[in-house]
Amino acid sequence: MSGGLDSGRAQSTDAALGTDREAFDPQLRASSTVHYEPRGARLEDWGLFNSRGDRVNHLVRGRRYSYRYLAVFESQRRTSVSA
Repeated sequence: MSGGLDSGRAQSTDAALGTDREAFDPQLRASSTVHYEPRGARLEDWGLFNSRGDRVNHLVRGRRYSYRYLAVFESQRRTSVSA
């Protein structure tokens, strides 16, 4: 039998907790955050998005999500190619 008891229990637990719906909670904050020195670039407007393109932080098991961010570069670099 595929799935077994664990998969059924996980699905019923998700439904019982009301986590069967994707959502975005602006009050939800990470318990830890790592900041890196920019070194010429930084990431802005980052987050998880569902298949419809909505920002989410309450996820549903088994669904696919994408992580998106905007990369901002502090200076414009040009590279030349010589023939």
